[in-house]
Order: sequence, then structure tokens, then C-alpha cells
Amino acid sequence: MKIRFRLIYLSLIITLVINSCGKDDGPPPDPGPPPRGNDSLGIGWQKISMPDSLFFDDVFFVDAMTGYLVGNKLFKSIDGGLTWTQLNTPGNRQGGSNLYFTDALHGCVIGGGDVLTTENGGLSWQRASWSAYDVQFISKTEGYMCSSAGLFKTIDGGFNWTKVPSMTNELSALFFLNNNLGWVALKYQVRKTEDALNSFGPAVNATLSPNAIYAMQFTDNNHGWASTYNSSIVRTVNGGNSWEEIVKGGDFYSDIHFFDNNNGFLFSGPNIYQTNNGGTTLIKQVVIRKSDIVEIHFVDPNHGWAAGSDGGLYRFLK
Repeated sequence: MKIRFRLIYLSLIITLVINSCGKDDGPPPDPGPPPRGNDSLGIGWQKISMPDSLFFDDVFFVDAMTGYLVGNKLFKSIDGGLTWTQLNTPGNRQGGSNLYFTDALHGCVIGGGDVLTTENGGLSWQRASWSAYDVQFISKTEGYMCSSAGLFKTIDGGFNWTKVPSMTNELSALFFLNNNLGWVALKYQVRKTEDALNSFGPAVNATLSPNAIYAMQFTDNNHGWASTYNSSIVRTVNGGNSWEEIVKGGDFYSDIHFFDNNNGFLFSGPNIYQTNNGGTTLIKQVVIRKSDIVEIHFVDPNHGWAAGSDGGLYRFLK
């Protein structure tokens, strides 16, 4: 009996020692977020290898071969996006948030409180001190820019900007068909000008919730689309007088690129869709799980690109 008792006592002591040692090891390590899974790329889509440390806010091509890419760094490609060369900017300022080029040589980059313009394809840049959200040029010299201070216009390729007195509200996006007709987004509302910026029509609610519009595009006086910061996509068929939701909101960004009133590409969250009826029917082509896509851009129905976080860069070639 005594021997058995001593064995039981000794066993209890050993168990307590083992348990106390285990507590000193601390909690189990955090396994981190679950793996995001693999991309599902439709026919014609391929992933371009880029370092995971890079993130991209915008991609813009002027033709099937020459394009620019910006995020935490600025790059240029002359082979359709297969390879990229980093560009230097004034003061070694890194990257930006928005791009627009009228041809392979003339364009601008905005971000970080600056607008940088180039006339030689990015070999050199000139800086103008503006804080902007979106920019669009309708010719090599004439362009529009929206910011927290309102709407601005340039007639010299972006070297000088003049504030438009008829629109001083904070704007999140814009789109102009010509120098007379255009639309601006006041967060989730849209206003239209038909008289070269002299006046703007009433504000129309474009989204079902107060999420700011991220991008707009019109293909004629009546047909237009807008994407928001919460992945919803809306469209109008009456010039912006009313809007309907065609993709329900979710997480992160959305974007659109149409070639005419019917044919285009849209992305919402991880999905890239193609449509041939203005967005009534959506054909899912891509599911991107490796990164969060922010921007898509096409120069024609056969050449397109998508860019986002974690080195996410994708090319469409048909």
C-alpha cells in the first residue's frame, strides 16, 4: 500500500511539473490568415510576375505595347506589360495613385499632393502642386482634374490648372466626352454639364448607399456606368438622370471599361466580368484571390490589364 501510494504521489508531482513547464511556453503561435487560394484565370488572361512588395493603384496603356503602372513605384512597359522599367520622378518621389496619357510621350501622374507631367515618355517630369483624385485628358493639351477643392481645367497639357468656378465641391471622379459635355461625382451623387463647365445640372443619387464613386465612363450622351469603393456598379441610359445597380456592392473596389454601349469589362471585388449587353448579363472570366485588384484598363477588346496589391498584375491578350 505504501509503495503504491508513493507511486501515485510521484506521478502527480511529475504531471504538475510537466503542466507548469507547458505554461511557460506561452500560447500557441498565431497561424496567420488562411491561404487566399489560387487565381482562376479565363482564356486569354495571364499573371505577370512582379514582387509581392509592390502594390499598384492604376495602370494605363496608350496602345497594345506602351503602358504605365503606378502605385508605391512608377513603371513603364514597351512590350505589352510583360516587362517593366522603373521611372524616376522629381525629388525621388515614389509612385502615385492615378495615370492618364494621351500618347506614348504625353501624360501625367497624380498622387501625394502632386501632379507630375511628362512630354517625353517619363524621361523627365515637371511638378505642379495639386492634390487630386482623378484626371482625364480629351486632347494632348486639354484636360480635367477633380479634387477636394473642386474641378480644375488645363489647356497646356497639365502644366497649369485653372479652377472651375461653377464647381467648387469636393469631387471623387469625373468623365468628359468633349469640352462641352461631362459628368462629375460628388461622392455618391452625379452632376452633368452641357455648356463647357459654365453650369451644372442638379445632383442625382447614383448609388443605393452613400459610398463614393470611384470611376465613371460614358460611351455617348446617354449610356454611362459608375463604380464605387464598395464594389457596386451602376449604369444610366438617360445621361445620368437616373441610375440602376447592375452589380451589388461588397468589399473593396470596382471598375469599368466599355468600348461601346454594349461591350465592355467590369470588375467587382475579386471578379472580372465581360458583357455584350451593357451589363445586363455578366460573364465571369476571372477570379483573383492572390491580390486585391484596384484597376482595369483596356485599349481595345483584345488587349487589357488589371492591377492591384501584393504585386498583382494581370494581362489579357486575345
